[in-house]
Amino acid sequence: MAVDNETKPSYLSIAIMDDVELLKKSRKAAEENSLNDNDEKQKWIYLNSDEDATTDGVEFYFEPNDNELNITCSLNIYGGRADITINIPLSDAVLIDILEHNIKRLNKLKTVLEAIR
Repeated sequence: MAVDNETKPSYLSIAIMDDVELLKKSRKAAEENSLNDNDEKQKWIYLNSDEDATTDGVEFYFEPNDNELNITCSLNIYGGRADITINIPLSDAVLIDILEHNIKRLNKLKTVLEAIR
């Protein structure tokens, strides 16, 4: 599998609801995950779908004109919400990996279909 360390998202957006409880709980989660040291002047907030969270409006789709994978979702967590959007251009190396993987899967499916004929 090729690792593409050079491709950067063409678009990234994270909008977090300005809710006092959401921010308090996400700061506490950051501390529990060792993101906030007492010596740091800047503090982090932490949102993770492994917590008591649900996702809504999850969309994954390929935009052929831009050769990008687009991902959008809402993370409902700590009584608030964060909306996340990321668009990732797919390099040729990554596309080749995806094609190789899917060709193997299609060949397995072909074998199964031929066996049940």
